[in-house]
Formats: sequence, C-alpha cells, structure tokens
Amino acid sequence: MKLNYSLGNIEPHWFVGDLPFPGVGTKPVRAKLSPWHLPPIAEAKLLIFFRDSPKEVAVTLMMTYHYEPSRASSPQVKAEATPSSPISGEIRIALPPEAVGQIRRINGDEYELILEDIELINVTSAAGT
Repeated sequence: MKLNYSLGNIEPHWFVGDLPFPGVGTKPVRAKLSPWHLPPIAEAKLLIFFRDSPKEVAVTLMMTYHYEPSRASSPQVKAEATPSSPISGEIRIALPPEAVGQIRRINGDEYELILEDIELINVTSAAGT
C-alpha cells in the first residue's frame, strides 16, 4: 500500500463511508507500520475529519518523534522546539480508505493500526511546508 506522508500539513484522503470507530476529533492509536525507515515514533494519534456537503470523512495519522539537536539538519526532520521540552517533529500520513479499514479498537478508547508492506512517499514540498 502506498501512503503519502508529510513533515507538516497534508491534504487528507476524503471518502464516502463510515469509520470503523465512533466519534470525532483526535484519538490515540498504537501504530505499527512496516517497513518503517523514518525516526522512531514517540506518540501516534488519529486526526478525524468530517464534512457535510458532500458527506465525507478523512483520517490522518499524526506521529510525534523526538530527536537529538544534531539531527535537526536532516532533510527528514522538521523541528518544533519549545523551552523546557524535548525537541520533536511530526510526521503526518493521509490514510486512504483501505488503511482506515484496518484501524481496530483494542480497549475502551484505545485503537491500533497495523499496516505491512507499505511504501511511504514524501509529499512534504507538495504540501506547501
């Protein structure tokens, strides 16, 4: 499966249909994507979007990672430094409907997304970041 990612904002995949979970907003998720050649992920969240006309949904996987200041010059790293906090960056992946269909509830409001045999395509410059 091909997945577009960005180190900033990314246009989500809008589609007609239901999500495999209820609600709107942001939900924590345990994400396991392979192969994974980007920095280790510290936290992952699902950003869920709805629009009424036409009625569509979209999900973006937002992953936060921490890194050493010496890596800040890496082309894969975008820094968001705040005083007294670790240096971190974000990777956003626009999930197509077939990936959204793989999201599973594992306990209460906890979710899991396992995707194998993925190809990550960097669209950072195309996203205007």
